Amino acid sequence: MPDHLHAILLLPPSERPVRLGLVVGTFKAAVSRAWPGLGLWQRGYHDRVIRDERELIALREYVAANPLRYRR
Repeated sequence: MPDHLHAILLLPPSERPVRLGLVVGTFKAAVSRAWPGLGLWQRGYHDRVIRDERELIALREYVAANPLRYRR
């Protein structure tokens, strides 16, 4: 879809937990610096924890097929 972004982040196990908000914020800031003045981002984001392989496969298929569902 041209108006949003899907991503699956695989976060490795670590002694220090990774803060998802920091990862997303850093990504948004980097894109905004690369293309200044476009106002690309809304506040916040939607997250979902993928708990097993079956769910991961289903979400990968959803993300891959998403552009095909776009209607102008």
